[in-house]
Amino acid sequence: MKTTVPNFPVVIYNLEDYKDIFDPFIEELLNSSDKYSLGPDGETGKLSIWDNLDNNPLITITRSIFDSIVLEFADEVHPDFKGKGMNYELDRDAWLNKPESWQGIRIHRHWQPFLWDYEIGDVVTVFYPQVPNTVKKGHGDFMLFQGNEDHKAFDWLPDDLEPKYTFVPKKYDLLLMTADTWHMASPFKCDRYSLATDVKLTPGL
Repeated sequence: MKTTVPNFPVVIYNLEDYKDIFDPFIEELLNSSDKYSLGPDGETGKLSIWDNLDNNPLITITRSIFDSIVLEFADEVHPDFKGKGMNYELDRDAWLNKPESWQGIRIHRHWQPFLWDYEIGDVVTVFYPQVPNTVKKGHGDFMLFQGNEDHKAFDWLPDDLEPKYTFVPKKYDLLLMTADTWHMASPFKCDRYSLATDVKLTPGL
């Protein structure tokens, strides 16, 4: 199932049909959560699961499925790539958000001043490998916000801003958005995990 969010460069897929492929991938991700997750504030010692292809062949398959969806999103939705085809090389940086992670529960985007220039990608994906049924609106949901008209301005949004769109994730959901999309997860106390990936697209030969 595919949902396009009105007035936002955001698309949400439910990929439960691939669960036989994803479940071993999720098992690797969650069983090794410490090495794939961010520290208190930074990436010290963090590994990207997409670089761990030798450990589990299904990581390669999962990455290929996600890559095809990223390319579709770029060609159909992304304002910088729309209608330009799908011939790109993809470079990925991923991290697992665990229940104790704090970075996602503030309004932010994968843009300056939250990232350095060299870290900024083109497409952000968020995959939900584990979402308990206690997640609901106001407790672990995903919210989208409107910034000012200059989407590349280096600014902050007030913490009390009302979201324009709210989405309650389910296991196997994959959300895609442009890197400059303002978003956050509402605070939660449960075993909710999400795998975020910044993807850079480089034109292929």
